[in-house]
Amino acid sequence: MKKAVSERGAVEGARTERRAAPTMRDVARHAGVSVATVTYVLNGLPGVSAERRKHVLAAIAELGFKPNLLARSLRRGHTKVLGLILLDIANPFYPEIAAGVIEAAAMAGYQVFVAHGGADGQFVQREAEALVEHRGDGIIFTSLVEAHRKLVTRLLEMGVPCIMAVRRLRGVLADFVGIGLFALAAATQLARRPRTPAALPAHAAQPPGRHVA
Repeated sequence: MKKAVSERGAVEGARTERRAAPTMRDVARHAGVSVATVTYVLNGLPGVSAERRKHVLAAIAELGFKPNLLARSLRRGHTKVLGLILLDIANPFYPEIAAGVIEAAAMAGYQVFVAHGGADGQFVQREAEALVEHRGDGIIFTSLVEAHRKLVTRLLEMGVPCIMAVRRLRGVLADFVGIGLFALAAATQLARRPRTPAALPAHAAQPPGRHVA
């Protein structure tokens, strides 16, 4: 009986702790500003004095406020996340590519989700569809083979920005990046593409099929 009461108390305590998570309203009250001002600071928008911005940031730190990044991403229409599908993650060549892409993407304010396409590319479609489902802002494919032509074409038609790297599919109107400038070019090309406020970003307005080597 005591054990049951103890477990019940622990559950109720956990619920209380979750409910006690600070909100934007709490931050605004603590900093002595409006909720709109907190929103401006969180989104890095102009129109807030340096002094008020300082108070808001201090309140965020003191309260331990964690913004809902997913909700913000959905409102903006993009997630600042890129997908990188490596053909064979066991091959030391591909982790080197991943390291360069991650570094370049971070410089542009993006994160990279790395997926394993399989040594024969058997998992490429599954991983690409998962990245689209999670609203990635674009996908970088490495060493595509002819069997992937239909997949990449369909993604482009859906408005998903795609970049082919290392090996290209002839006739597919997507940017291709050769090995030389791969890391910087692939990440920055996707990061600079204009977005539309939709579940999936629109394909880039820049000319398709450009070859960067």
